[in-house]
Amino acid sequence: MPMAMMRRLLTGTGQRSLLFVAALLAMPIHAQAMAADDGALAVPTAEKITRAPLPACTARNAARVNIAAILADPSAWTGKCVRLEGVVDNVLISTDADARYRMMGAENTPSSNGASLGLDGRHDFNRPVRARVIGRVWDCEAADSALRGPPPNVHSALGGLDGFCAMRRGLYLSSSSLNARGAVPLPRRLPQHASADFGNLAIISDKNPHLTRLTNEAIAFLDAVKARDASTLLQMHIGTTGTGDATAARRAVDLILNDPKSPFALLRRGYTIHTKMLGWRMPYWAEGRAIGDPNHAEAYACYSINANADRLWPIDTSDIDNRPTRPYACTRILLDQRGAVQWVRFETERGTGLESVEPTTASLAQQGGSSRTPRRR
Repeated sequence: MPMAMMRRLLTGTGQRSLLFVAALLAMPIHAQAMAADDGALAVPTAEKITRAPLPACTARNAARVNIAAILADPSAWTGKCVRLEGVVDNVLISTDADARYRMMGAENTPSSNGASLGLDGRHDFNRPVRARVIGRVWDCEAADSALRGPPPNVHSALGGLDGFCAMRRGLYLSSSSLNARGAVPLPRRLPQHASADFGNLAIISDKNPHLTRLTNEAIAFLDAVKARDASTLLQMHIGTTGTGDATAARRAVDLILNDPKSPFALLRRGYTIHTKMLGWRMPYWAEGRAIGDPNHAEAYACYSINANADRLWPIDTSDIDNRPTRPYACTRILLDQRGAVQWVRFETERGTGLESVEPTTASLAQQGGSSRTPRRR
């Protein structure tokens, strides 16, 4: 190990530096050198922990392939240097802009939707772009296993993999080159597009044993909005047991009652309001704690003043963001009926991620819908 790097490590404070040194000494020589880049104490990704040095992944040695081929035969492509094109959206590269609506076949595993790979690499795109990416294909589970072993190891020292695999599973691309080829709009898909594997929301069945209670809570919420009852709305978001985040609750009340651009603003102006109760579509990868528990339920209550609201409701939680452009406003209801205390809590937020684009008036007209604001009663 270079002396300069050793000095940088040993000048750190606390057990973290010592653990990192122990883990680093157990790594192959080429991995030590890669960890030393820029003096950063970064947890190795899969490419950094292979037993033998790999050649640089460049346009010269990258195999042309598409995402579908990699997903069809992961073992054949794992570790290979590839070149492919796709839509880059944050930490994913996908076949198209609709991939975010496709249901995952395994929890927290984007590559199980049949259209996406994870993306581990720096980029500064603030919107989806079509891009050409060069990099190596890896699997989070394989990388995680490689990092485990008798202590001291990188897992025990620093807590696991960084980058894409820190929070997700499945196949991903460790990129060495990423070139944008133009912005890609994210069209919001409508109920007519929804299917069993497209969009993670569905209308709650009339047979759901919690529907009556959830509906009553949704009515109480709307009554508080119409009455501009800040105190009641604040308590609804803090929850029956007072365990909700008070800061988030105040932020929600401000969005609902005070933000003139919020879609909730229209709910306070005397229009006829339509309500829809939406729940997770099977297999409910999100909020798995609710599955199989007869005492726990949750739903999204969405409200709209549009006469054609049934053609406009969101089909995916990614579109429940209460942006000013939405023809609906939504809140999340969490309900628990265990024991003597039966609690309920609301969550109402404005999304901060990438915003999908609302359909044009012309396209809505072709579908028999409209996003125009109706007259007041």
